[in-house]
Amino acid sequence: MGDVLQEAIHKYGKEHQTLVAVGELAELSDVLAKSLRVDRHEDFKKDVLTEVADVYICLEQICMMWGFGLDELYKEMEYKVKRLEKRLNEKSSTL
Repeated sequence: MGDVLQEAIHKYGKEHQTLVAVGELAELSDVLAKSLRVDRHEDFKKDVLTEVADVYICLEQICMMWGFGLDELYKEMEYKVKRLEKRLNEKSSTL
């Protein structure tokens, strides 16, 4: 999969692929907002899955374009999740 994503970056350029990512993020945002305005969220499950897949692909390309390895990305994610956990624990102790 990585080879295809790298080839797309090479063929279409970083600027174009960045704009594609922005568009895909907007599409995910739109479908999530629409899902909140209806009673049956299940109707949007396939749409959300499709847009999340598109966003994941774009995020992989962004990492490639900016030179982030998965180790670096996961380390940053772990830091952020631990920070969230700390905030959650602080709030629950003040309730």
